[in-house]
Amino acid sequence: MICLGLFLGLCFFAKAQDSPDKHKADEYYQRALKSLYANDPQKVIEYSYQAIDALPTWNKPYLLIGNIYEHQMHYADALAVYDKLLKNVPTDFDGLMSRADMELQLEKYDSAQTDYQTAASQTDVPAKAHNAALDHVERMKYIRYLVAHPVPFEPENLGPNVNSKDDEYFPAFTVDGQTMYFTRKKILGTKQSHGMNFTEMNEDIMMSKWENGQWSAAVDIPGPIDTPDGDEGAMSIAPDGTYLIFTRCKGSCDLFISFLINDEWTNPVNMGEPINTRYNEKQTSISADGRTIYFSSDRPGGLGGLDIWSSTHDDHWNFSQPVNLGSTINTKEDDQFPFIHPDDQTLYFISRGHKGMGKDDIFYAHRNDVSSPWDSAVNIGYPINTPGYEPGIVIDRTGDYAYFSSERAGGFGKLDLYRFKLPKNAKPKPVTYLKAHIIDADTKKPLEGDLELIDLETAKSFLKATASAKGDVEAVLPSGKDYMVNVSDSGYLFYSDNIPLKNYVSTKPFETVIELKPIRKGEKINLKNVFFPSDGFTLEDKSKSELNKLASFMITNPAVKLEISGHTDNSGKPAHNQELSEKRAKAVYDYMVGEGKIPATRLSYKGYGDTQPIAPNTTDAGKKLNRRTEVTVNN
Repeated sequence: MICLGLFLGLCFFAKAQDSPDKHKADEYYQRALKSLYANDPQKVIEYSYQAIDALPTWNKPYLLIGNIYEHQMHYADALAVYDKLLKNVPTDFDGLMSRADMELQLEKYDSAQTDYQTAASQTDVPAKAHNAALDHVERMKYIRYLVAHPVPFEPENLGPNVNSKDDEYFPAFTVDGQTMYFTRKKILGTKQSHGMNFTEMNEDIMMSKWENGQWSAAVDIPGPIDTPDGDEGAMSIAPDGTYLIFTRCKGSCDLFISFLINDEWTNPVNMGEPINTRYNEKQTSISADGRTIYFSSDRPGGLGGLDIWSSTHDDHWNFSQPVNLGSTINTKEDDQFPFIHPDDQTLYFISRGHKGMGKDDIFYAHRNDVSSPWDSAVNIGYPINTPGYEPGIVIDRTGDYAYFSSERAGGFGKLDLYRFKLPKNAKPKPVTYLKAHIIDADTKKPLEGDLELIDLETAKSFLKATASAKGDVEAVLPSGKDYMVNVSDSGYLFYSDNIPLKNYVSTKPFETVIELKPIRKGEKINLKNVFFPSDGFTLEDKSKSELNKLASFMITNPAVKLEISGHTDNSGKPAHNQELSEKRAKAVYDYMVGEGKIPATRLSYKGYGDTQPIAPNTTDAGKKLNRRTEVTVNN
């Protein structure tokens, strides 16, 4: 149904001024308004023109027709109507502002600027309207700057397997980029109610896979997500693919969550407080670690209409009280459609309040790290932004392409999904992703082990995930850091490794197979994240995360006893190596007994020097492997 909010408050008060034809003009205008409520735009236009014929100097019928054309995106037709109004009433304020708006849509920047200036020069209008005209005059200066400094923009339609005669929008991708979800507004038909015509529509979530160099034919998302009587859309999927959050609207909008269990989506559950309120919550984006969500809401406590908020859940899925992202992101107008890139340092969003080209522009903002405040928002530039409404965008993991919806010539319907190469200045920081496959070391069968990634530099947990029934874990990792990976499962020794990504710049995944060994006498764990200075035996601080994991393993398995063993390469004299390895083993022992609270009766330590190499000592790489700390099951 066409909603013309500008006029709804005036419908019964916009009477024609006294004139010989005032009654006839008002009669036709009231018929136009009734046609508006009946969702019959053609009749609105017909009766409005009859009102104009009766009283050509009355502005309301012109404005009503122009607004109809504007909502239909027939901007040239709207402009012609406003031209006719201003020919009859050259100083009409609403006519000047409306014509300038259409000139702006049609990129007639000189004419738009002139009309805004003429409107702003009028002093016999309400202060709010006058200030709006002054704001538009200032905005035109920035628009001219953006137009004079265009950014590259060549949108590509995603094709007929994705796009249809219906509207498609709000795309979301799995971390590997191989599965895309998006919203489709399906036209179901028309019905009449109380003498009014209504188009029946339903928003559903669709899915398409990248196969053989193209997107497959889109299908409804499997499972219980879509409903016949509700609108579902604007979804975001966790980087590891284990859960998704989407918007469901019945009157107001709430956020719902569904989990992927045994390759099937669970029945969606309303996220409840503190995420949902009696106000609107919608349009989510999920952070790289899967713990923080960003969403739009018009709840109290914001800075304007819709604001962008964030909330983080703990290990038990308790979400924190949402936090407003602040004035560098939010404005007194609507700010919405957040997308947090997997780098966790770049946010893309739509704003009506920041200075831009049109009613809703695309902006981005950076931050130094997750604990730092957001920098000032930056307009992504023209011609990505236009004088019209811009939809939200989603950026792929590599930062190369942005995906968005748009109604363009040559499309397959109205709103279609497109992609374009992201301008260099708007790119996020590089990321890669981990593809881990967890299996039993003996049987090679997949295990649903628990994996944790820890930033070695900060010792902070970056990700906690449970492998799928196929033993797979996928996780986005910001490049330029080294990570510790620990994997555990009931009945198995815990696994330790190091993922060196500080100098890893490939866009391909970092793939690894993790073999878990059953708990039994004689099995060893190589503690790959225990570090000592060269020729020293003082534990480095970044070793503590690994040893805390080892302590947790022993607490979970109270019958297990371990020997801690130190090993060196063959550099130096054997006696020195023996002494060094024993002191290193004792340093680990002391930490486990002291900080780890493990009884000394369950631990022993021994140094083996260079007597048990696991690689040739003929290369630096081999020597590095031989310098190690191990634990062995003693019982």
